[in-house]
Amino acid sequence: MNSTTSLRIFAVLIAATFWGVVFTFRDFFFFNPLEADEVLRQVQLLVSTLGWISLSSVVPLLLLMIAQGHHKLVQLLPYAGLLWPVGVASTQLTLRIQNGVWFTNYLTTYPVFIVTEIVLPLCVVLIWKQLRQTDAEEAVASE
Repeated sequence: MNSTTSLRIFAVLIAATFWGVVFTFRDFFFFNPLEADEVLRQVQLLVSTLGWISLSSVVPLLLLMIAQGHHKLVQLLPYAGLLWPVGVASTQLTLRIQNGVWFTNYLTTYPVFIVTEIVLPLCVVLIWKQLRQTDAEEAVASE
């Protein structure tokens, strides 16, 4: 299997996994971030919302486009892939500071969130690193 096929498969797996989780836990994902009482919380929830949309949809689209030969898009992968976990971590840290308690028990109650919040973003970073290395090696070889 070549790298183009692998990218396409991974793109589909990311989208299917994340959207499966989204549709399983609709209330966790579909809400109005602006209904939060504090502006900081509204901003964090907006970032998280943009983040899960980015990881579930933008990353797979980027991977498919990269597989089609649009290698300049590789540089966007870490931004698109890490917005979601950064938004979640920021929210968790703020809640910890405000309430003195970590609100991470959902990770043990619903371990699939470990996949969406940790595993998939890490995989995107690893693929990004590999694609950068491959592009660099091809650039050197063509000189």
